[in-house]
Amino acid sequence: PISNISLFTEKPFVTVSENKSALVQCVCHGGIPAGQITWFYNKVLPYFVEITHPRTQFVTAYEDKIVYFECVTSPGYPASVITWYKLTNRKEVITNAGGSSTTEMKDRTIVTRSWVSLTFSISDDWTFVYCTANNSAGTLTSRNRAAVHVHKVT
Repeated sequence: PISNISLFTEKPFVTVSENKSALVQCVCHGGIPAGQITWFYNKVLPYFVEITHPRTQFVTAYEDKIVYFECVTSPGYPASVITWYKLTNRKEVITNAGGSSTTEMKDRTIVTRSWVSLTFSISDDWTFVYCTANNSAGTLTSRNRAAVHVHKVT
């Protein structure tokens, strides 16, 4: 049987800043066969979610033409679920994403990316498009909203 499990750090108290690392070791003593160590990672809410495409606050759209939007989170854990919203004349509508992807970083946090292609009518003029990111640590709303000005195609 396993006789002891030891956890070692560089100092008695470890504070880690963003983009920095700290050495943490876990040693399992005794046992045949050797014990297996499993690490658990705390839940981490991304610190931002933003619309990264288009990169402008004001978007020009043409009636019934597709406009592509992309939303990205900063690293968090576990992966976030991104939800898209259209706000037109004070009416908020949840919009289905066209797709999403996740990228695991070296520190095991996860960047989530989502995209959607939308068409607008003249009645959608000055619609606001934004996204939210939700994981078990909480929910964030994009820090930017795209204001869509719709033009009639002549």
